[in-house]
Amino acid sequence: MPLTGFANTAIDHVRTDRATVLKRLNDFARHDLVCYRAAEPQPQSALDRLAHHLAARDEFALTGLVAAAGNLKSVVLALSLADGRLDAAAAHEAAHIDETFQAETWGRDDEAMERRVNLKAELEACEAFIRLAKAAA
Repeated sequence: MPLTGFANTAIDHVRTDRATVLKRLNDFARHDLVCYRAAEPQPQSALDRLAHHLAARDEFALTGLVAAAGNLKSVVLALSLADGRLDAAAAHEAAHIDETFQAETWGRDDEAMERRVNLKAELEACEAFIRLAKAAA
C-alpha cells in the first residue's frame, strides 16, 4: 500500500505543485541532520547547486526523496539512498547514530526502539519506490 500512496502523491500533488515540494527539500537541506554540528551554515552556493540538482528530478523521484528526507531528517542521506550509495538500513542507521549511542550508553528505551523499527519500515518502502521509479524512468 505505501507504494500506491507514493505513486498517487507523485501524480496528484507533486506533479501539480513541484515548487512546494522543492521548497520543502531545500528547507530540509538548510537544516540537514548531517550538517547539524557544523560550525557555520552551509554555503549558499552549495544550497543553490543542490536546488538545481533537485529541480532536475521528475515527480516520482521527488516524491521518494521528500518522503525519505522527512524520515531521515536529511536530504544528504535521502540523496545517498536515491543514488544507491546507501541502502535503507545504512541510511537509517546513519540518521539514528546519536540515538544508538545513547541507547548503548544509558540503556534501551522500548518506545524509542519501536519508533525506530516503524521508521525503518517506512524508509524501506521509500527505497522500494525510489528504485521502481528509477527503473521506470
